[in-house]
Amino acid sequence: MLRPRRSSQKWRDDVSDKLLTSTDAVGKLASIPVVVQIVNAVNNTPIARKVMDSVLGVHEDRVLPEYTSARFRGTARPGFVVSREARQSRARQGGDSSPPVT
Repeated sequence: MLRPRRSSQKWRDDVSDKLLTSTDAVGKLASIPVVVQIVNAVNNTPIARKVMDSVLGVHEDRVLPEYTSARFRGTARPGFVVSREARQSRARQGGDSSPPVT
């Protein structure tokens, strides 16, 4: 038999779902250099990690990636595209399906 959720747990789930799934909004905010530095600094503090655990459900020992203000378009190599057929061919041959790094 399932137990009904407490209202505080439902609120936490709603907040974490909205925040963690709004990738466009987080991406726009994380492209501001000052915000990136603050977020990275706060993510490494034990107090913030405990708050994220209790509010968002992100475990305090979870390794979080560092944010960067560099956009992918500015750092990607132009013309570097691997077709689906090439990836599938490599996979069938037993090779690595990832493109080579030069």
